[in-house]
Amino acid sequence: MALNGVYANIFILKNIRGVILINIEKCINLLKDELNKKGELQLTVYGDSMLPILKDGDTVKVQKCNEYKIGDIVAYFIIVDNKLKIVIHRIVLKRKEYLLTKGDNNNFIDNIKVRNCFVLGVVLF
Repeated sequence: MALNGVYANIFILKNIRGVILINIEKCINLLKDELNKKGELQLTVYGDSMLPILKDGDTVKVQKCNEYKIGDIVAYFIIVDNKLKIVIHRIVLKRKEYLLTKGDNNNFIDNIKVRNCFVLGVVLF
């Protein structure tokens, strides 16, 4: 299955049998289950926030990890306007309860405290 698009809080997934509609919670669980089963996920990069290391259209692997450190590039999910977004950015600050991240091509640190439960894994390319 591949994530194909978003409409409100319903995700459209395509598989060999057709289209499946699922909500955000189920989509998050699906991603986490897939990561737990296979140990890694494959994602496509959209945008230019991680230039020059990652560019629009690049494919990366996300690998489950138990311990993150400053400098790691991680994939994490956020929900904005009832839409699930997966962000791939570098850790710039680590606290026990949360991480702060930044896109390499951005002039600012992300304005979000990323709790560990929202982190999918470390990005390999």
